[in-house]
Amino acid sequence: MDQDFYPWSPIVTRPIFQWPDDARVALAVIVNLEHWDWEVPAGTPVAVSPMGGPEGLWTGNQPQFPDIGGYGNHEYGNRVGIFRILAVLGSSSGAGVSLLEGSALLAFGSDTAGSVRIPASMTGTVGLKVTLGRWSAEGVVPLSPTFDTPGLLARSVSDIAYGFAALDPTGIELVSFITRASVREIGGIRIGISDPFLWRDCDPGIAEAVEEAVNALVHAGAIAREFTLPEAAGAYSVFLEGGLSTVELRSFLDQELPDWLAQLDPVIAPAVRNAENVSAEDYLARIARALARTAAPRLDAVDVIASPTLCLTPPLISDVADADSHLRANRRIVRNTVAVNYLGLCAITIPVGRDRVGMPVGLQLIAPACAEEKLLMIALAAERVLGTAADRLGTPPLLAS
Repeated sequence: MDQDFYPWSPIVTRPIFQWPDDARVALAVIVNLEHWDWEVPAGTPVAVSPMGGPEGLWTGNQPQFPDIGGYGNHEYGNRVGIFRILAVLGSSSGAGVSLLEGSALLAFGSDTAGSVRIPASMTGTVGLKVTLGRWSAEGVVPLSPTFDTPGLLARSVSDIAYGFAALDPTGIELVSFITRASVREIGGIRIGISDPFLWRDCDPGIAEAVEEAVNALVHAGAIAREFTLPEAAGAYSVFLEGGLSTVELRSFLDQELPDWLAQLDPVIAPAVRNAENVSAEDYLARIARALARTAAPRLDAVDVIASPTLCLTPPLISDVADADSHLRANRRIVRNTVAVNYLGLCAITIPVGRDRVGMPVGLQLIAPACAEEKLLMIALAAERVLGTAADRLGTPPLLAS
């Protein structure tokens, strides 16, 4: 063997390989980076083809540079492909966009206060936030270890279900799970609705679109129940006090990347630089745990809680350009999502319509901790009644042109 990474052995005698923690799928991201010279470097030998002339296919063999034909074939990847890779592997916002514009079928994100469900709702895709600790957060740059949770985004609940079953470390039998989920009907499912905190002060068309979707599920046999989760408002209050995320992010930067504090985006820099009160971290953590304990038994009365995923229309970039406007919008954006993180629950957002200005609206379904299988079965049943994003939203205008 001409390498020292592992000893050679014939495949017929090689032991069965086991991934750590009995994982069934391993993801390796390998990006091929290439470089082409626009001019032949001095002293480069020119290869000669069997026909006796200089070859014209590879850098260093082309007598006339630049090689317009050859470079043109590769240029699309440099100009477009690399940014699609960065979108899929970068923030959850990039994940939502990559699904919407067609360069990905399944994308990963992390959800600390809603960062999987928020971009999914804004782009008319599906986003799943799993229970804290169900999936390992190892390798995720920590914003808040107390709440950081990996999640999935896809164009349909069906795609999410396949991805979840394939990746979940509990060893879900994929075929059996999908088979059972495909025949689960919406009839008899108890849906908690009308929580005054989760449904109030929505921008025009948002509550109406979600209410229309819930009514369609009820018409198909679901049971709507008046339901209140007072801990949701309590969790939001903890977030407004500064939450744990900012304190924990400041701690991470102080320990691992102190030089980055001076390079933070000016929109978020003040909050991070002022997050030095460690005693507040313990105080807020105790409040969040107490809220989670009192909220858990309330969910026994329903199968899922339904609410708008977001209470506001996605803002224009120009509307959040300064720190104050960004803070106001951010506080509204997470109002309906952050409680799921702080109360230790799981949730999914599915696209169900458009608001008054034509932007996508998401229906958030919230379930108890570690009830992802049940949540996905209900969401799949709901999707069969309501249709996918393509059915309810149509083609996004920028992709239709």
